[in-house]
Amino acid sequence: MPFALENEPGPPVEHILAWLMRSEDAPREEEAWSRLDGWARARLQPLRAWWRREMARRIRAESLARRLELYEDHTGVGLWDMAVVEQDPLNPSNTIFWSRSFRRLLGFTTQEEFPDRLGSWISRLHPEDAPAVLEAFRAHLLDRRGGTSYSVEYRLRCRDGSYRWFRDTGDTRRDADGKPLWSAGSLVDVHESVMNREAWDRAESLQALKDALARREEQLHLAIE
Repeated sequence: MPFALENEPGPPVEHILAWLMRSEDAPREEEAWSRLDGWARARLQPLRAWWRREMARRIRAESLARRLELYEDHTGVGLWDMAVVEQDPLNPSNTIFWSRSFRRLLGFTTQEEFPDRLGSWISRLHPEDAPAVLEAFRAHLLDRRGGTSYSVEYRLRCRDGSYRWFRDTGDTRRDADGKPLWSAGSLVDVHESVMNREAWDRAESLQALKDALARREEQLHLAIE
């Protein structure tokens, strides 16, 4: 016997929608649909089409989220994005998202420890690096022609209090007038690379000093002779 919604014609749309959303998978939805009478099917058809589109969208979003998490877990890349309010890159009202891997790079595991706020990041910038980093971010966002890139290396204070070097890169989506709407990027730990580079630079400087002293010593010997 066909199933008539509420046993009365014309139930409120919210009741229809609530009933439809109780069908959590395709087989159940198909079975429920087959039990409806003609009037109910006609009334529910637009909502059924919407429901199927919504389920497909959710599946795609969940699949993308899983792929992004897998990518982050295996590459060590931390992702971030920000909706820009009033073209102000440092506006406290900007909506920020720090990915799970971004937090892990700094030693955090939960949003409570490292909230989705701009201040979570700014407060951990090394004092010597902060002015240049914030100016680079501001210059990138406010360049309406989009010609100023954002790619910087700087130090962040980790959960254990130590500082590590990171490379931060990002890009921005703009409206027709070039105003920033949304920015996104990635953070990569480059601490070992920077330490090795600095050690190499120190070794080269030391060798250059030794070479200069050797030349000076040789010049003194020639002068004495």
